[in-house]
Amino acid sequence: MHQPSIERERKERLLRMLEVAQAYRGCSKAQLAHYLDRDPAKIAPDSGNPKLDLIFNLADLVEWPVGDLAEALWGRHDSRTGDGERKAVPDGDFRQIDALVREAHRRGDYAEMRRLGERMLDLAATPLERAGARMRVGNAWLDEGRFTRALEWLQAAADEHEAPGHVLEMVRVNLATAHLALWNLSEAEGLARLVLLGTASLDRASRRIRVTEAHAHYVIGSALQRKVQSMSLEAAPAAAIKAIDSLRRAQADHEALHREFDDPTYQGIANTCRAAILEMEVEAGILDLDVALASLMLGLDEVIDPSSVRGDLLESWGWWCVSGLMLALRRLDGDEQQRAAAVFSNKAFELADATGSWALRERAFCLGHLSSQACGSVDPAEVMLDTEDLRSLVGTMGRFPRFRPTGWQILRRFMGVTT
Repeated sequence: MHQPSIERERKERLLRMLEVAQAYRGCSKAQLAHYLDRDPAKIAPDSGNPKLDLIFNLADLVEWPVGDLAEALWGRHDSRTGDGERKAVPDGDFRQIDALVREAHRRGDYAEMRRLGERMLDLAATPLERAGARMRVGNAWLDEGRFTRALEWLQAAADEHEAPGHVLEMVRVNLATAHLALWNLSEAEGLARLVLLGTASLDRASRRIRVTEAHAHYVIGSALQRKVQSMSLEAAPAAAIKAIDSLRRAQADHEALHREFDDPTYQGIANTCRAAILEMEVEAGILDLDVALASLMLGLDEVIDPSSVRGDLLESWGWWCVSGLMLALRRLDGDEQQRAAAVFSNKAFELADATGSWALRERAFCLGHLSSQACGSVDPAEVMLDTEDLRSLVGTMGRFPRFRPTGWQILRRFMGVTT
């Protein structure tokens, strides 16, 4: 049960928004009630929890996105504990709070990252600090797979034009990563190329700039790879060659960073690039399909037991599955396609669950569904759409607008077999 103070806050926010709507439309209270299909004597419920139709009508009235209005009415909940009490904001200056953000990131507490990042923003006094605080919050949303929210915060950070160049390029490459996850491929590629132009005048020997440039090459290569995946087989080779160039540079740079700093994040990205290169070499016509599929299948021996591998490296093997599944769908047919697709699809789902990667879940659901359509059969992951699978599917639909039509197809087809 909610605390009475929380209910009062919600009721007050709703009443204020109703006043805003009335002023915005220049209407009387009776007219407002008519627009909202409510009794003029009781437009707002006593509980402060409006029904869905009121939220939609009010959003339409003030011309806001429904999600933005709902957030304004309900407020933030991340800073509350389970019993409704507000968590205390820690004492400290900007740098001390930033250190706490990094600690929260290491333990995977993204809600705490956001809360502390917003505290950093309250303390920020310079363009550098404002950009840094917004980047911390944006990266927390990014790590949690909430990519549209990440875009908002990272774009605001990128708009701090007086911040130092190395900070702005770090922000922009993270912004490009969010666009890539959402399949805004032209935006992702374009931003990453701007990052490389921007870093050309900076200290390219520093670790932060090396990491920024390496990741920019990865985003460019990945965006080109995804463009190739939607091209005809005849049009793919030229674009695949360009993707290979960027992916090879990204792989080499991340391997060098891993050797020097022993950071598993770099190792994971380099390994993802290896699979993407195999896929693109087939699309470019410079590697035999059977050789590539055998290599991708062999790589999965590294994660027979997913618990033996951790972090970014474990997720990277999921992207090996995605590359194998994509090649199977584009290049094979009949029973051969069905067998290969089943292996890669099942392992992709297993690794997505093991890592909690929403981007990997999106690919696994989407390509698994395409596989079932291509083979004229039911994908095993869809047949076994139990409660946990349903949560993953709905969570994926919420995070990836582009995936929602496919998600609805899966839901309509298999809601009857959920448990």
